Amino acid sequence: MSKKTKFSGLLGQEENTSEGLKKKEEVLDNISVNTEIQEPVKKTKKTKATFELDATLHKELKMFAAQHDKKMVEVVESALKEHFSSQNNEE
Repeated sequence: MSKKTKFSGLLGQEENTSEGLKKKEEVLDNISVNTEIQEPVKKTKKTKATFELDATLHKELKMFAAQHDKKMVEVVESALKEHFSSQNNEE
């Protein structure tokens, strides 16, 4: 279902008035315009990992991720990649 279809349903209540129709057309025009060239999303296969962290470390991870506008998993993946990269360089 396209964004245009979703939003047209949400604005259906105001459809009966001329102002409602104008508003609906504005919203639909704004959401259906793509102003940027979008890069294809590179999908990587993910595997679920379940493990326990020290409560303090978990809290620090959560705060760090929030402060840097990242997901916790992104921070962990980055840290692990950096760690393994430095380990391989030492050998």
